[in-house]
Amino acid sequence: MSQPEYIVNKVLYIMSCGSSSGMLVEDLVRLAQAAMWKVCVITTPEGTKFIDIPKLEQLTGYSVRSHYKRPEEPDVLPRADAIVVFPATFNTINKWASGISDTLVVGTLCEYMGLGMPILVIPCFRTGGGLDGHPIFFKSLEFLQACGVHVIYEPEKYPPKNRVPGDVILEALSAIMAKDTENQPASFASNSSRKGKRKNERYYLHKTLPENHAWTDEVCLSVGNVHEPLGKMMIRWYRVDDEPLSLPRIEVDGDKARTLFLLPEVVALLDRLGNHIRPYDLCELLHEHFGFTDARSLREYSASSR
Repeated sequence: MSQPEYIVNKVLYIMSCGSSSGMLVEDLVRLAQAAMWKVCVITTPEGTKFIDIPKLEQLTGYSVRSHYKRPEEPDVLPRADAIVVFPATFNTINKWASGISDTLVVGTLCEYMGLGMPILVIPCFRTGGGLDGHPIFFKSLEFLQACGVHVIYEPEKYPPKNRVPGDVILEALSAIMAKDTENQPASFASNSSRKGKRKNERYYLHKTLPENHAWTDEVCLSVGNVHEPLGKMMIRWYRVDDEPLSLPRIEVDGDKARTLFLLPEVVALLDRLGNHIRPYDLCELLHEHFGFTDARSLREYSASSR
């Protein structure tokens, strides 16, 4: 059976945590390979107890990694086009939502979520065991979903531990990949690492402006090395039509292979502030709440904006 172009020879990371459901990872790998994915397996240190590492390495042709590599060591895995976290434990889900990158699995998830890459997570622990009733679990799931992460959590349908069948997982992933491809502009369709611009459409198309329309102020956010950013996002203020004040408009610099993923908290901040936030005030708030700007550049911007 032929597979869509957005799946064939793409790299899928299957991330496994410390759960007895880890015994199902091998079947998921085989199903994914049959669907034409190139599969790599990454696990938590505790997860190594529940999977057959030699067998998975033989199946995938890649090392099963569970720890961060040393700086001088080569990266033995290709970059992923999508990630499935199965089984996902209570511990990993909550650390991931909190940005605690103390394992290779959580660190990689934080990185790829920041890049807006497709991620599907399947929590697996016993219904009624207590963890599924802990408030932080649902708070973490809601946060991850707000960040664009996809979740399959239907314990009443897949009792007792939400062990979702592999074919259901891959069908859901295929739908995610199809939608991700449809929502990318043609100029971005070939980029394997990119921010999902669809998440910011309501800002990106704030106003239709002529190409020569000059902006009056700018706040620039960037990710990566200062001298070679992975992506930049500019919030620029334009004087539009008969509006008494300049209005902010988000624009993404697509010259690099990756563009900035705007955190949901920043989106919510812009929602609360409304159209008439001043550049200096926004710069201060972004620095105070999210650390996007260092203190020196904030002072320089403040001096030039007052």
